[in-house]
Amino acid sequence: MLELQINTTLLEVEAKKRRTTSQQLYDLEVTKRIAPPSPAEIKKFIEDNRDEFEGVEAEAANQKVSVILHGERETKLSDQLVTRLRATTPVVLPVDINTPNLSPATVIATVGGRPIQVGLLNERLKPIIYNMRLSAYEIEKKAADRIVDDSLLLAEASKRNVAPEEIIRGEISDKLHGPTEAEVAKFYSDNKTRISGDLTRPDPGMPANLDDAAKDEHP
Repeated sequence: MLELQINTTLLEVEAKKRRTTSQQLYDLEVTKRIAPPSPAEIKKFIEDNRDEFEGVEAEAANQKVSVILHGERETKLSDQLVTRLRATTPVVLPVDINTPNLSPATVIATVGGRPIQVGLLNERLKPIIYNMRLSAYEIEKKAADRIVDDSLLLAEASKRNVAPEEIIRGEISDKLHGPTEAEVAKFYSDNKTRISGDLTRPDPGMPANLDDAAKDEHP
């Protein structure tokens, strides 16, 4: 986060020198210099990562690769811009950011004489910290739910004087039924972009139907 703020400030300082905005400067130095990937580059990327694009329609694969290559080129140009800006604008780190209990007013970096305070970083870190805490809560909740479910199952098994496995078999396993052909067809239609093979022959090594299997076994 500190590096991101330093880079943002570098851009602001340089934009002020050129009497323009940070966005206009970024567009001039980065966005407008991104060359669109050629069909040959897209094809090569797909061939080099064939497993990742197996079963994906050609148009969708081309669009995805185009976005990936565009992002890589933008990152490269952005890094080059930051390197140039750091060569002309002094960046000073007077305090170790890992020092505990830094006050919000502590200046942890100056960029071209402009201070960056701990308080600013703390504000920008809030969404990240929130997401981390939310993830931890969700993990803990799932673990607690499993404990509750297991306790309920054991209590019910004790009440019926049977093994927990018998309850699961009677209440769940024995009530399960295979999907209908219509359900299979609908699922395939809704997800065919991420499913390799076709509906009638999902596995190239398997026969399409029982008649084909019989023919293969008894020519």
